[in-house]
Amino acid sequence: MDEAIKASAIVEHASRCDGQLHPNIIANEPDFHLQKIKEALYIRHNVVINRDKGTEVIDTWTNLIMRNRLCTTATTTTTTTAD
Repeated sequence: MDEAIKASAIVEHASRCDGQLHPNIIANEPDFHLQKIKEALYIRHNVVINRDKGTEVIDTWTNLIMRNRLCTTATTTTTTTAD
């Protein structure tokens, strides 16, 4: 089991969390190189379980994406308060 956890971030996450995984397709890009760039930008600008940052992207693109919030995904957070 330890080898499987080391090999996969998804297996590691599933072994530590009780909840279900709910993967979503956030973009569909037929051009492989453009797909890898988009993937890297989404990884860098969202909370994800990816262990790497994806394809290298120049700082100009990263700054533009951050400034305009172009690669953010909607996330739902739940907070619990004690009375």
